[in-house]
Amino acid sequence: MLSSGELSRLVTTKNEKSGQLTSKVVRKKVKVAMVMSSTEEYINEENASRCFLIGTDESQEQTQAIHKRQRQKYSLEAYRKQREAIPAISARHQNAQRLLEPRIIINPFAEALDFPSKQMRTRRDHERFIDLIAAVCFLRQYQKPPAATPHIECDIEDYRVAYRIMSAILPSTLGTLPASALRVYEPFRALVETRSAKLGIKEDKLWITQRELREYSGLGHDQMKKNLRTLAEWEYIRVKGSSRGMRLRYGLSGRLINHPGEALPSPRGILERLRSGAKVMRSANFFLCRE
Repeated sequence: MLSSGELSRLVTTKNEKSGQLTSKVVRKKVKVAMVMSSTEEYINEENASRCFLIGTDESQEQTQAIHKRQRQKYSLEAYRKQREAIPAISARHQNAQRLLEPRIIINPFAEALDFPSKQMRTRRDHERFIDLIAAVCFLRQYQKPPAATPHIECDIEDYRVAYRIMSAILPSTLGTLPASALRVYEPFRALVETRSAKLGIKEDKLWITQRELREYSGLGHDQMKKNLRTLAEWEYIRVKGSSRGMRLRYGLSGRLINHPGEALPSPRGILERLRSGAKVMRSANFFLCRE
């Protein structure tokens, strides 16, 4: 489905007149939109390289927001939204999609783009990013100046939307660590920095126990223990002590940089590249868009 855009299978049919069995290949053109969810930290590489990975927000603020919505479940306002507001929103979106016309998409600034390239999986991620810009352009076709040609051109506003989405996705998609390990590393680093400033001790001289980190972050014991082990294996933290008769202590072992999204050129950066003479197709509509 993903590579060829079709499904095919061999079907055996019977001729009504002769009764002879014959086989033929049935092909069906398809469009694929796939969403999966999992509690596993490590995803099968073949599946992961075909998807953008998005980590669940496990912060306390998000949990509080979920609790607030759950408390509204049996309110009169919730029933009203379920019966009136939600169907109206769905109908409006569906009607808007019916108004979209098939158009050829031209991206005049594609050659000015950059994308992380250290990992082989970015050969697919980069193409999805290009397609995302085109998809935004397609959805915004009525927000562009009327054109007599059968094609529409991507502008800086299309890129701005795609950039905002991709900048949020890339850190979890191309990140070097599971999201759960990052959720432990961030409060660990914050605790070390706070104590270092308070006590006047260098950060690499401080040692933290699991209990101190649990009380500071509010994270559970099992989550803390498992991810501290992961961070130690990746050498982002140091471990002192032994599990036999002595408490383990943990120290910071350098900074963790896990934000591939910063490698994307900003909308302003794209404009500056074009104005500095980048060899791309120039469009009058593109340069008239506001920065």
